[in-house]
Amino acid sequence: MRLKSVLALLLTVSAGPALGADFALFAPQAPQSPTAGQASQPSDPLAAAVVQRARQALQRPPAPRETVHIEGTLPGEGIADVSRKALEDMPVARDLALAWRLTGDPAYLDQADKYLSAWATTYKVSLNPIDESRLDDLIIAYDLTEPDLPAATRSQFDALLRRLATGYLDAMETGNVPIPQTLVNNWQSQRVMLATMTAFQLGDEALIARAKAAFQRQIDINLRPDGSVTDFHMRDALHYVVVDVHPLLVAAYAAKIHGQDWYAYTTPTGATLARAVEWLVPFARGEKTHVEFVNSPVPFDRQRREAGLAGYQNANWQPGEAAQLFAIASLFDPRHVPVRDALLMLPDSSVAEPWLLLAGGPTSAGGQAPGISMMGTGLRSTDLDRSIRFYTEGLGLTVAGTHQTDMYEEAIFGFGESRNPPLILLLKFRSGKAPPPRTTEGAPEKIILAVADADALAARLKAAGYAPSDVRSSQTAGVKQFFVSDPDGNRFEITQRTARTGAR
Repeated sequence: MRLKSVLALLLTVSAGPALGADFALFAPQAPQSPTAGQASQPSDPLAAAVVQRARQALQRPPAPRETVHIEGTLPGEGIADVSRKALEDMPVARDLALAWRLTGDPAYLDQADKYLSAWATTYKVSLNPIDESRLDDLIIAYDLTEPDLPAATRSQFDALLRRLATGYLDAMETGNVPIPQTLVNNWQSQRVMLATMTAFQLGDEALIARAKAAFQRQIDINLRPDGSVTDFHMRDALHYVVVDVHPLLVAAYAAKIHGQDWYAYTTPTGATLARAVEWLVPFARGEKTHVEFVNSPVPFDRQRREAGLAGYQNANWQPGEAAQLFAIASLFDPRHVPVRDALLMLPDSSVAEPWLLLAGGPTSAGGQAPGISMMGTGLRSTDLDRSIRFYTEGLGLTVAGTHQTDMYEEAIFGFGESRNPPLILLLKFRSGKAPPPRTTEGAPEKIILAVADADALAARLKAAGYAPSDVRSSQTAGVKQFFVSDPDGNRFEITQRTARTGAR
C-alpha cells in the first residue's frame, strides 16, 4: 500500500462515521489494513522512522506491571524508576501498531498483540490519571490493530477499557477522588481524555454521552473567558497550560472524527478550548515570554527545581514544549499550521506524536523523493525588520513564527496557504554578538534537509570524498544531526527525527 494512499485514507476519517462505531481515533478502513502479500515499506521519513523503531522492538518482550506509580515522585524514589521503565512499553506498542498499518507485515501485528494482551491481563487500573496518562499510546495501539487481533485479546482489552471508562466517569461524576482539587486541574483533563478515548473505542453511546458531559464540565470550570486556564494561575507555569490543554484537544479530536464538534463548545462566560489555544499562541511564537514556576505555591514544584530537573527551573518557558499541542490544534484550525511547523523545527521541540503527523502533519510529504526532503533554508539578515518587509510585502510570504536565542533573532517564512516546509529562516545576530566569519564553522546560514537515516547519508558522503561532521545524537531533542558543505562552501544541516525521551 502506498503511503500517499494511507494518508488520504487517514484524512477521510473526519467525514463523520456513525456515533457508536467502536474506534477511538482511527476507523478500521482508515487506513485499511493490508492483506498478506501486500507488505510494503513507506517512503515518508517520519513513517520510515516509526517502522525502524518497530523493527528494533520485534524481539523486545513486553514488561507489564500490575501497578505503576510516577505521580509526585523524583527519580530514584519508590517504584518510580521501575514504573517509568515499564511505561516505555506504551510507545513501543503504538509504533508496532502503526508499522502494521503502514506496511502490512504480520510480524508487527503479532508483536503488538503480545504487548496488548500482556498489559490487559496484568495491569490493575488505579484511576490515577498521572500514573495512567501514557495509556493513551496503548489505546491507540489497540485502535490500530483491533480488527486483526485474536478474539481473546480483543475480549481482554475491551474489559480493561471498560474498567478505565466507567472508573474515571464514576469518579468525575461523584467527585470521589483522593485529592478533590484535582477535579479542576490538569488531572481532570487527563481523566476526560482517557474516558473519552475508551468510550469511543468501546462504541458505547451511553459512555460517550457521559464523557461529553465531563468534557464540557472541565471547560466550564477550568477555562477562563480570556483563554487562560486554571492551572496557569495555580502553578505560574506555561508547562501546566500545555499538560492541561493537550489532553482536552485529544478528547475533542476523538469526538471530531465521530462527527461531533466539541472544540467549539462555549461556556456561558464565553470560554472555549479554541480560545485557550489562541491564548498560548503569542508565547509559542516567542512574542511573549514567561519565567516558569516563580510564584508557584506547590512544594513539589520547588522539590523538582532543587533536584535540578529540566523544565522545572525558574527559567523562560521553551516554546518547543507545545509542538504536540499545536500539531493537534492544527487539525481543527489550519491557522495553527505555521505555529506547529515553526515549533517542530526548534532544536528543543517535543517531537509530535507519529499518529498526529500521519493524520496531516508537516512531514507527511506524499510525493517527495524517498528518504529525503527539504525542511528550510537559513539566511543571514543584517536588518530583520527590513527583511521582513521584503519577504512579506514584496514577495507575499507569511511570517510563520519567530524565535530568539542568546546569539541571534530568527524569523520564519512560509510559502503559499499551507505554510508547510520548505521554509525560509532569516537570522540576525543580536546586538553585542559579533557575527563570525563566513566559514563552515559557526555561520548560521544553512540549508536544512530532513532525512530518514543520517548515519547512512554521512557514510555515503565520506565514501564520495567529502567531509561531513560527526553525526551527533540527542535523545532529549529527538534528533540526529550532522553538517556538510558543498564545494562552494554552502552549508547543509542534515537532520533525522528520532524517538525523544521525556517529551511528555
